[in-house]
Amino acid sequence: MAFREKTAWAMAVVMLLTGLFYAWQVTRAHALLPALVGYTIVAIVLSIVVHTALALGNPADARAPRDEHERLAIALAGYRSGVALAAMVATSACVFVLVGDGRLLFHLVIGSLIVAQIGTYGQEAWLLRRGI
Repeated sequence: MAFREKTAWAMAVVMLLTGLFYAWQVTRAHALLPALVGYTIVAIVLSIVVHTALALGNPADARAPRDEHERLAIALAGYRSGVALAAMVATSACVFVLVGDGRLLFHLVIGSLIVAQIGTYGQEAWLLRRGI
């Protein structure tokens, strides 16, 4: 498995785990700040640990520039996830119009960002494995 594919899979797992952690925090917390701060800290720490471990495991590949196939896969995954993010945020806005709860809107938008990022990494890994 190529280095970029490994990092994409690893980051998809990190985002999934931290997203579940955020959802768990939201269901327990009544304030916005503690859930978001906890999620952010955990996501940053896990991302650093995962990238460091993968880079130490294969330093030559970690330093290598992205080739044309990798750049295209990353761009396509980002485009598709951006479209999905726009749809999820628009849906969140519709929910806000119907319900009128600003805290719910905030959590739906943050959740949309997390889901879109998981989709980005998952698509990157899939496109790098399958080819474009």
